[in-house]
Amino acid sequence: MTLAINTRALGITYFGILIIIQSTTELVVKIFGFTTWRALHKFGADDVAAGRYDLLRQRYRFGFILDLGAALFSTIITIIAFAFFSTYFGLDEETRSLGMLYSFTNLFQGTSASVGILRITERFGLAVIIQVIGAACLLGNALVLYAIDAPFAIYIYTVGGIVITWNTALNLAGFIVVQSRVAHMEGSHAATNVDYKTFLNFALASSAGGTLKGFRQRGEVLIVAAFLGPEGASIYGVAYRIGALFARFVDAATQAIYPEFALLVAKREFVAAKRLVFKMSGIGLVATLPVLLLAIGFGGILLALAFGAEFASGQFSLVWLLIAYLIPSALFALAPYSQLAFGAGRFLGMEMAAFVAFLAAACAGPYFLGIQGAGLGTAAFTVVLFGLLVYQALTRRPAEKSDDADGRWGS
Repeated sequence: MTLAINTRALGITYFGILIIIQSTTELVVKIFGFTTWRALHKFGADDVAAGRYDLLRQRYRFGFILDLGAALFSTIITIIAFAFFSTYFGLDEETRSLGMLYSFTNLFQGTSASVGILRITERFGLAVIIQVIGAACLLGNALVLYAIDAPFAIYIYTVGGIVITWNTALNLAGFIVVQSRVAHMEGSHAATNVDYKTFLNFALASSAGGTLKGFRQRGEVLIVAAFLGPEGASIYGVAYRIGALFARFVDAATQAIYPEFALLVAKREFVAAKRLVFKMSGIGLVATLPVLLLAIGFGGILLALAFGAEFASGQFSLVWLLIAYLIPSALFALAPYSQLAFGAGRFLGMEMAAFVAFLAAACAGPYFLGIQGAGLGTAAFTVVLFGLLVYQALTRRPAEKSDDADGRWGS
């Protein structure tokens, strides 16, 4: 509903500019950020099982420092990007300045470690509550600004403020939860030093995949803008935001199931892990296939009714993006199984192969097909990656032993 209100309030051009500004800031965060929640799950699962929340707190603090450093660096890079490259995406002097101002929201985007703590300590409900409140605030903000016919700059100020508050609340929740667990530890434990180097190595390896994912999700918006301008970015952006709802489901489902896979892999119970993969995949397929069929048959009509007649041409983009997001939704258990059982290094190699397909299709789509080809890159990435993952799951089995700590093992 927030999306529909904003498109009608801002119009196709200014909504496209808003999408470009948000996509640029989010892209830089994804490129330079760490997916520290994965490292916390991998190395913190044993801490939780042993009740060593003091060790978990050490890992969390280190992960938070990594997140904070990445957030600071990404803020600087985003300001530079708007200062020197925004004209390539159709921004003028005024909107470029607003983009530079919105860049400061990146300082508060480092929430990966906090989200990981909430999940591994089974307090993820707090994150859900915060996200629901944040979404409600965005909806209320959209309604108020639409009612008063607010200028575009007000959208940047208010949306940015909500994003900052939202992310700050997530970090506070993570800090409070881990401190509470340490305060209620039972028994005495000998002082133990955490292997930060191994933690960092795994975080770097898994974050490289997150970088590719971020470029795929946000970067294609900028590719479309470069070829088709803010109006093209606006039409594609609507389809992207709808598809992002399913991407959030995939992220939440992956984080939810990651601890269970971590325990199965730690116990070397690979057969049970593979059974769980295909069990969850069957459930996901039943839930997602009707959505794709609905988009193929009635996507254009639904887009026109919800957002305006000019957005009906985004039907093909919606179909491409739903293919890209529904495949991971159906097979969401496959990626964490592959990372934990076969190693982050091998998973990254498959993502790199899929990323080459993404770049080729993302540029060829809008160049040859116009708006009908926007989103083709994301679809190509997903088809190639999950094709490789399914092939690996069916034809290969993990090694019986791990010979290094960062997960790069298996054959």
